[in-house]
Amino acid sequence: MRRRERWLPGYGPGPQRPYRGRKMRKLTVILAVGIAFAGFGTANASAQPKVTNTFSCHEVTWTYTQFPDLEVTGKERVVLDGVKILKKEFKFFGPSAFDSVKITVPPGHHEISAHVEYYWEGVKHGEADHKAVGGITCAAEPSFTIEKLQKIAGDGGYTPDELSGKTGQTVDYEIIVKNTGNTTLTFGNFTDEECEAITGGPTEPVAAGKSTTYFCKHMLAEPGCHTNTATVTGTPPEGQGEPITENSNAVKVCVPAEPAFTIAKKQEIAGSGTGYTTEVYKGAVGQTVNYQITVKNTGNTKLKFINFTDEKCDEGTIAGGPGEAYVAPGESTVYTCTHKITEADKTSTVIENNATDTGVPPEGQGEPATNTSNTVYVAFPKPKGSITFTCTSVTFKFTGFPNVPNNKVVERIFLDGVRIFRETFYFNGPTFENTVKITVPPGTHKLNAHAEYKKVNGISGETDRSIIITCSAEPEFTMQKSQKIDGSSEPFTTSTIVGHVGDQVDYQVVVTNTGNVPLKYSNFTDEKCDEGTIAGGPGEEQVAPKGTTTYTCDHVLTLLDFAAGTYTNSATVTGTPPEGQGEPVTNTSNTVEAEVQE
Repeated sequence: MRRRERWLPGYGPGPQRPYRGRKMRKLTVILAVGIAFAGFGTANASAQPKVTNTFSCHEVTWTYTQFPDLEVTGKERVVLDGVKILKKEFKFFGPSAFDSVKITVPPGHHEISAHVEYYWEGVKHGEADHKAVGGITCAAEPSFTIEKLQKIAGDGGYTPDELSGKTGQTVDYEIIVKNTGNTTLTFGNFTDEECEAITGGPTEPVAAGKSTTYFCKHMLAEPGCHTNTATVTGTPPEGQGEPITENSNAVKVCVPAEPAFTIAKKQEIAGSGTGYTTEVYKGAVGQTVNYQITVKNTGNTKLKFINFTDEKCDEGTIAGGPGEAYVAPGESTVYTCTHKITEADKTSTVIENNATDTGVPPEGQGEPATNTSNTVYVAFPKPKGSITFTCTSVTFKFTGFPNVPNNKVVERIFLDGVRIFRETFYFNGPTFENTVKITVPPGTHKLNAHAEYKKVNGISGETDRSIIITCSAEPEFTMQKSQKIDGSSEPFTTSTIVGHVGDQVDYQVVVTNTGNVPLKYSNFTDEKCDEGTIAGGPGEEQVAPKGTTTYTCDHVLTLLDFAAGTYTNSATVTGTPPEGQGEPVTNTSNTVEAEVQE
């Protein structure tokens, strides 16, 4: 039987790399540890998952074998000298897979470790924590790249590709120098002989993995081709290698004696407020897509544009353009059109759209040129939801919703079959996360959470998850004391109040059970309240989780209080849970203060 190969992203047929038979570079330190974990259900009851790691100064790899023939997900991380330098998620279909990540380790000796925890069928089934025995020692490897990009001033983004310009235009250059080694580099002696107005570059050494950017420009004088390169020297710290000088790639600008123009298409969902973009939109049936097509004369002769076409635009919606007028060199014209998304569009899963135009120069100034714009896409979202649980909260997370306002989900939470939460949430797509606080009593319970999104913005679906969870007893409560002058119309407050000798200050103390077990309150004390004024509280009754009880007392301000200038007050109480559900808890409230005047 032919052995099946499993692949992680970045490792597969074609330009990817397979796990089996892959030629690896020599590693400085190699650690291989197998971690066995039993009990992964009916998929494979005899095999035990194994995870091994290898380490070098440049990469860390994970090898997974003997996993169940299921979809496996998890999280990988790398720690260097106690600092986490990488964290990523992975997914593969068992039984085996291979993953490799690039790292940069500074010169010298270091401690390095790798950790993974893995899940299948929604449950964590194990983890592995491997450390390079004896650490790794890495040599200084100073290196850098220098990439030169260019653009016609005022046009779109920088590119390394050949450009077509016109006399009088300015070419802007961007030279990106990236430190690709493992030491800092001081860059100097930057030269670009065919460039003027050099600016940018670093003011201090550039760290490993970081970049610095130089800028310069050149005025195009006449038709023909102009080639340009840049050079810079990077010097590592003393004792960490010799200076390196590198030349950039060559960029080229040609000024043809012929007509030329560009055509660029952008889009937006009507009403979204995002502005026109080339990015992929997530749409829904019934929405309208607005298109904007910009045609720019980039040649050295004026052009009349004819035969503008955009097949995916709705009939009668194409507008704009120059009409019968010529468009001068360097000038632009803009067309617009719209398309209303239909059920047929949704069936095809994506709307692809581009536009075509023909530019005709005056007679004797070249041949007509026909260009097609970039393609823009509207895809249809595939909403996904995930739910995570603790004894105190449930977190709902949604992705892949339409990138429009007012996506709607209804969330429900059930504890042992009884609904304890239901709310409707509206959010602006495409993502949303919501955490709901809950209280789960001690013991083992069933938690279920459900989210439903139905016929809103063209999508419907639901997410449901249940778990069995065991929670310990956590007796907790809070106390908040507030005050006011007796007879005042002002509400109770925790802020400082002003009273006079003879005024009565009324106090209330609200005690809230914030734990997950009932509490009986006792030993309430408020030493600065006048004798015999303490009242309220639950007596011998227990207060349920989330329940509250209120104590009251008062104090008449005296000359002694006036002599002291202020009168402060706080209260204390003890909450006792049922036997076997934790120890008594004693808390003291906040302190309130009264400023006493004569």
